[in-house]
Amino acid sequence: MQWLASRASTPQLQKALMIQQKHCCQQAKRLHALGRRATSSESGETMTDHQAGPTGEHSANAVVEGLIEEWKMQPHPEGGWYREIHRSSQTVTRSDGATRAGFTTILFLLKAGSTSRWHQVRHADEVWIHLQGAPLSLWDLPETGGEAARQILSLQQPVQVIPANHWQAARPEGPYSLVSCCVGPGFAFEDFTMLHELPQSEWPEGALTDLV
Repeated sequence: MQWLASRASTPQLQKALMIQQKHCCQQAKRLHALGRRATSSESGETMTDHQAGPTGEHSANAVVEGLIEEWKMQPHPEGGWYREIHRSSQTVTRSDGATRAGFTTILFLLKAGSTSRWHQVRHADEVWIHLQGAPLSLWDLPETGGEAARQILSLQQPVQVIPANHWQAARPEGPYSLVSCCVGPGFAFEDFTMLHELPQSEWPEGALTDLV
């Protein structure tokens, strides 16, 4: 996050991104505490990221349903579930002249079999922070195409950054993955594009089709 702040072009944006860093760290600590309280069965055994078998699957579904209910999550257009938990009251003016909140933060949940499909957030960097559950595969593809880089988010490698205008996609490597996504300047659906909405002739080279 300090790297992001150093890239900011104005003191106003630098200040907003430093506030974002503090807020995201606080949210990560809160959700990690929630994760430690999650249980895998009625007997109270602690759930692991890769617990197998019918009981583990049933318990993971219960945890997913509990998170959706507790945080009042909604389906996200790219796949998965989300809840916006912070939108900065400070505003910034981007280099293209558009005004946005300084930053925004959501909780984002993907369960086994679901995918965050290729999408793009224009004019804003996005920080993915692993909070709970299985590791998450995150793909990063430059705007004009190339080779899609696969990164892993986990408790051991909890933070990854997707630069502005890059294409991104994600998929859980187990029963579910809960992350926080912090966008600065703040997210707006006007800046959001799903790859499948574009003509296939406009798809960037290197976009893995099973993530479309």
